[in-house]
Amino acid sequence: MRTNIHSGTVFIKQGTALPENIKVETERFSAGWTLVKYPDGYGLSRAILHANWTFFCLSSEIGATAVGFDEESTERRAVRRVLESAKSKNFNSLEIVRIASKRFLGVFYTTVHARSRHVKKSTFLLRDEHDPKVNHDKKSKSAEPFAEDSNGSELPLEVAPGHS
Repeated sequence: MRTNIHSGTVFIKQGTALPENIKVETERFSAGWTLVKYPDGYGLSRAILHANWTFFCLSSEIGATAVGFDEESTERRAVRRVLESAKSKNFNSLEIVRIASKRFLGVFYTTVHARSRHVKKSTFLLRDEHDPKVNHDKKSKSAEPFAEDSNGSELPLEVAPGHS
């Protein structure tokens, strides 16, 4: 069965929480990763945003190349290599940015470039909402503006008259 992998295709780590109201059609692709068949990357991003969740996108790309005698298996191997290199990152999804297959002397070579993505209910990428050490309702100690000195202590700022 041929899997159509192209620019915009999204892969999500198995077990990733998604908003309840999103209908996603997936297919197991490799160990720990599922291929999102429907909707496409743009549609998935809009659905996540509509559910008041965030679908973070990192600008740096991950790339991999594979060589083989069959175009489809070479493409799948290159995608698996990208997914393996993304495992070490703390992100739960990946979007294909571009994929190029060429043939030279009867041998296919495929290069895949992808971008890390992350589905999360919070608008903060690196903050854990369940971390008891973080007080999410933390208010400033005072309503007055302040600066920090070299030791990290708060210093009050004087506001010029007429400027609030």
